[in-house]
Amino acid sequence: MRSVVSLVEASPETIHGDYRRALELAGLESRPSASSPVLLARTGESGFQPGFSSSPWQLDGVLDFFQHPDSDGPGALLFPVGGVGPDRAETLAKEKGWGLVLEKQHCKLVPLPERQPKPVRVTVPLPALGAVLPAGFVVPPLLMGAAGVLLPTPELNRDWQLAGSVALLTGLLAGKTKKNKMVPRSEIIAEVVGLAQDIFDSLISVMDATVWGVYREDGQAHPMVRNIVLAGRDPVAVDAVAARLAGLDPRRIPWLQLCADRGLGVVDPEKIVIKGRKDLLGLDFQFPEGTFGSGPQRGSVFSWPGRVLGARE
Repeated sequence: MRSVVSLVEASPETIHGDYRRALELAGLESRPSASSPVLLARTGESGFQPGFSSSPWQLDGVLDFFQHPDSDGPGALLFPVGGVGPDRAETLAKEKGWGLVLEKQHCKLVPLPERQPKPVRVTVPLPALGAVLPAGFVVPPLLMGAAGVLLPTPELNRDWQLAGSVALLTGLLAGKTKKNKMVPRSEIIAEVVGLAQDIFDSLISVMDATVWGVYREDGQAHPMVRNIVLAGRDPVAVDAVAARLAGLDPRRIPWLQLCADRGLGVVDPEKIVIKGRKDLLGLDFQFPEGTFGSGPQRGSVFSWPGRVLGARE
């Protein structure tokens, strides 16, 4: 099995076109299935944090591709995801800078009651995940059979190494787990991907890597500009390509390799077809010392929000 991942260089001045190109190169259709897409957005801890939460320009670019203004059917839905499940905050649109985008694109933020998880029966064996979920398998009914569109950002941290698409799914479906030393964490993460594939009718990932979230050894968070957009039908492969950009071998990341071993996605570089700027994989991204790369430099985060949001009508 081979997976296609698009890799596009982006800029604030051309971001809409950059997103469209990334989605088209990945072979994605403007309607991912017969149903309206549900966009799963990362909310972060507080406010809009470039590199640590789904950006307004990410949401705008993806909605611009998927929305059909002339269609009489329902539009896309935005489903916010925190680190421990569906985000329960009621004022997210304003806090995350999504409000103007939702209004412009006629997109609906999923109401709080519809984010409430309910018990579901799974059709695939998930022993590790079942052992650590205190309430059993629970999923918001809205997501059952939905066309899911993940809106991750890449984050480098000690726990995940590269947290992106799969981390977003884990926050949604297994954010709250019981401690169980007998269950390897990589098993839990891989089973989350299996659960997601059982729940959703389809899944794609559109990663905004224009700004990366990086945690150094001192525990401090640092956003870094790297001006990349990735997209693909295989969220595992999208994470694998992002890991390669960070100088990591995805086959050495336990949870990624376990997903590949179980047929839940592709991580082997030889089995991933890169469309677009394949040459970017050979660049030194100069991640700061104390993370997973080398070199003291980091980009300025201020150019992205200021130049993109400031240009919005």
